[in-house]
Amino acid sequence: MKTKKDELIMAFAQSIGIDTAKELITKKIKAAALEDKEEYCEEEIARICGELMREGGLVRIVAQTFLVYLERKLRKQIEEAYQLREEFLKETTHRIFTPVSIIGGYVDLLLEADNLDEWQREMLRTIRDKNREIQKLVNDVLGEVEIGVEVEVEVGGMARMKRIEGIEEAGSGLDGEE
Repeated sequence: MKTKKDELIMAFAQSIGIDTAKELITKKIKAAALEDKEEYCEEEIARICGELMREGGLVRIVAQTFLVYLERKLRKQIEEAYQLREEFLKETTHRIFTPVSIIGGYVDLLLEADNLDEWQREMLRTIRDKNREIQKLVNDVLGEVEIGVEVEVEVGGMARMKRIEGIEEAGSGLDGEE
């Protein structure tokens, strides 16, 4: 999640005026050892707000409020990402498991038939075994789809947020399994 510099300036402009806010933000960007640019990631915004909070008073309150605003914005994006993940899992499960289940069902029915020779039975058992392997593989892959989010809370309540963009495969599993 990127935050525009103007968004940060406007948060302070409402309290201390636009010119003072621009000057203060520019000063704190330099104090945070960052380059002056149009957008900043969460960690950079947290560093800038950390510098702003050193000012104390109203500036500190606005900086803390801005961090809370960013946290809410990030939570909304996380919820949307989880919703997309759920839709992906439902669609993938349906599109893959339906035909695989149908094949498995027909193979089981055919294996019950009395008019098959041993070679035919062996071929059907091979199909059944491969079908089960496909089901296990798909289960394993879908079980490892993860959206990663890390939130560290430091002393003083200042949050530093790092978002791993998008949906990725990860071998570590999900925090809070379904």
